Amino acid sequence: MQLADNTTTADNLTFDWGLREWEIGGDISHKINDKNSLKLLFIENRSKANDQLWQTIINGDDSTTAGYQLPRLYRESESVVRGSWKYTLNQQHSFDSGVELAINKLDENLQFIDNQDGVYHSTELNDIKETRYEGFSHYNYSISQATNLQASLVYEYSKLDVATDFSLQTDTFEQATSGSTRSFNYLKPRINLRHDLSDAIQLRTNLERTVSQLRLNDFVPRFNREEQRLEETNPNLRPEVRDELSVSFERQWQATSGSLTLTPYYHKITDLIVEIPLVSYSGEGNVDNAKEYGVKLETDFGLDPIGLKNTMVSVSYTWRDSDMRDPFTGQDNKIARLSDNEWQIKINQTGPIENLDWSMTLQDRSISPFARFDYTSTLDNKLWARMEVNYKLPSNLKLTLKGDRLLSRKSRNIRTRYDGLFTENSILQYEDRRFERSPRFTLLLSGQF
Repeated sequence: MQLADNTTTADNLTFDWGLREWEIGGDISHKINDKNSLKLLFIENRSKANDQLWQTIINGDDSTTAGYQLPRLYRESESVVRGSWKYTLNQQHSFDSGVELAINKLDENLQFIDNQDGVYHSTELNDIKETRYEGFSHYNYSISQATNLQASLVYEYSKLDVATDFSLQTDTFEQATSGSTRSFNYLKPRINLRHDLSDAIQLRTNLERTVSQLRLNDFVPRFNREEQRLEETNPNLRPEVRDELSVSFERQWQATSGSLTLTPYYHKITDLIVEIPLVSYSGEGNVDNAKEYGVKLETDFGLDPIGLKNTMVSVSYTWRDSDMRDPFTGQDNKIARLSDNEWQIKINQTGPIENLDWSMTLQDRSISPFARFDYTSTLDNKLWARMEVNYKLPSNLKLTLKGDRLLSRKSRNIRTRYDGLFTENSILQYEDRRFERSPRFTLLLSGQF
């Protein structure tokens, strides 16, 4: 990266991506009688990482000076317990009700050390906890052999606690602590009606409200490498709510054990999460109302007719459009970072050799718009490939090899940068940024007992 005449920088970036992590989960089921059964499920996971961002300035005479340092140590954890009771009244009516408790935590130590202009060393300790309670009831009604109705009602209550301890060492020492507690509650209904028009043709209608889960990382500062600054977070960020309507028409192909499904959909969105201007810069925030609508085409089929046994191909294509009130310009615009077109192809094969199965996925999407405080841009993600190989070991163990970014996950970002907030300032420069990320492989051992 060029900083000024005869001055460049070398950045050493180490991201753990939560490499040190583990998860354990299980469930216990108990059948009381032919009509009643109980189930208890639990999940526990932990993740620890130590990211290091270091910058070295290379001067014109090849001498070097220290730039900034950004060590970040963080620990994440999730604990989930879920209990449910299933009651079968008869062949037509059944109920599944229960409660769930989930606790998510993030503890982070973030430092920013600037070695260029005197002493500047900031430390921010964040302790964030989300406690979520959920009560649910699902009802299934087999109206006839050809028609089935599913209805659900979920009540969700969550509490978010954020505690921050900030200190800054310059010519003087400053320290401040802050904390906040907020709560959210939502009703999430769902109705799904399925009707078989024939043995090969099915019609499905689904009406559902979904609520996103806030990422705890959204409440810790984000480092802007280009401007070399820590940017503020939005303490008032709320979950995104979608009222989703879809109608699916499915045609099954008996000869290839496959199907073809066409699904038009419409989403009415409340509190859409996008980039918005904040006090000093910009960050994640909410837009009151937005909408997304489109059509999804899906098909899957087996390759047995051409001699490839136990091999399935799945293909999907989505066309979409969207609308929101742009939080920067106040004009109607498309939802940021949302592509108009997207396709995916997945090949899955079971048993090329005993106890082995594998899959490969190719994915691509069209250019999407995006804006931040001081630039507007278009993002073009090139063809993306990933794979997974599973091998069953004795004692219910499974060894999994995952490969991501197999085609280096290339992308291109064309920006127009401004001298400050882009709606109020003049153009500073044009940028054509191209990125390439090395393939990443993960080896995972899992088991059931």
